[in-house]
Amino acid sequence: RINASEMTNGTINNGNITISGGSATISQSNAGNKSYCDLTISNANVDGTYTVSVGAGAFVDEGGNSSVATSFTWTYDGSSPTITSISPSWGTILNATEDNANGTVTVLTTGAEDGQEVTLTLNGVGYTGSVSTNSATITIPASALQGLADGNSYTMTADVSDAAGNAATQLTSAPFTVDTSAPQVISITASWGGVLSAVEDNDDGTVTIATSGVENGQEVTLTLNGVSYTGSVSTNSVTITIPATDLQGLTNGNSYTMTADVSDAA
Repeated sequence: RINASEMTNGTINNGNITISGGSATISQSNAGNKSYCDLTISNANVDGTYTVSVGAGAFVDEGGNSSVATSFTWTYDGSSPTITSISPSWGTILNATEDNANGTVTVLTTGAEDGQEVTLTLNGVGYTGSVSTNSATITIPASALQGLADGNSYTMTADVSDAAGNAATQLTSAPFTVDTSAPQVISITASWGGVLSAVEDNDDGTVTIATSGVENGQEVTLTLNGVSYTGSVSTNSVTITIPATDLQGLTNGNSYTMTADVSDAA
């Protein structure tokens, strides 16, 4: 140990003190019976690795005793990671089939080291996963998906920090809607009523199908005599045309039924 009085009369050989990764000014300070060599590194707030190397003889007391060589290395990381996207496996709509199984959410990051924990929050519940090559896949149990309210929209948030403790700005996902209610076909009404006559089959006929819970633009398939016809829903109704040639192809005296099928957007 070099005491204050010795240091006051000793020397600092600045050339034996080097900074790797930055530059520094060197000054002497005394406190009690200890003296210090103060290094002020000018650019130590720039991300990177810094090493202070103190060569043998950097400090010499008045008795001629020299210090031994030593070094100290540290890394400065002042940059926060970022979260770039949150992508659920069920897309923008969660349907009644998808919530029967576990879902996954992929969170993409930049600047977060492998192994860092990502926290995803959905409906007030946190789920975690580990970053691997700037991506984390987090599992949402089926029971949690089934606990979401039909007809509601939800968003998710994601949080992550890097190994230095710098936190990313929280990212909120795009909203998704829960649609677990099946649509319904309410009625099938033919323009010719309960009997198709010889006059009516001379022209195209129409069949009107009323639906419930079906979005505009969804396709309805009507099947008559093994032939399928389609139309698009508008305000829970669709009118489908049956060509006269197909009506004339029906056998006189026979009875026929029609079936209608439709799915909603989910």
